[in-house]
Amino acid sequence: MKTLSKAELKAKAAKIFGENTGSVIYAVSDGQMFFNKNRAELHANSSKEKLAIYDFARQDVEESKSTTKEDDGYSVDELKELVAQTLDFAQLDKLLEDEKAGKNRKTAIAAIEGRIKELKEAEDQDKTDK
Repeated sequence: MKTLSKAELKAKAAKIFGENTGSVIYAVSDGQMFFNKNRAELHANSSKEKLAIYDFARQDVEESKSTTKEDDGYSVDELKELVAQTLDFAQLDKLLEDEKAGKNRKTAIAAIEGRIKELKEAEDQDKTDK
């Protein structure tokens, strides 16, 4: 069974909020969405796999809904998670360039620059150890 990330579920919730009037959506990690928490729990528990349930409030989703093809739509927290997992300098440089050209958020830029510095220091340490 395919499970969706929290970011994918949030995007799906944003679309549903655009078509409905509910104030909270309960998203199950398999992609099912519910306006009733109990139904989400019943659905999640009916699966043989352990499914997570996330709740998204309309106001939280609409605040971060400015996602376009140009804008990767990452919140600063999501960007920090991505950066922490990235080991490729080229990818980090691209993220930094896109951030500076786009939203230009200081905390996001600091996270990317910090990761680049961290990787360079680790690389330099490896060279001196050899």
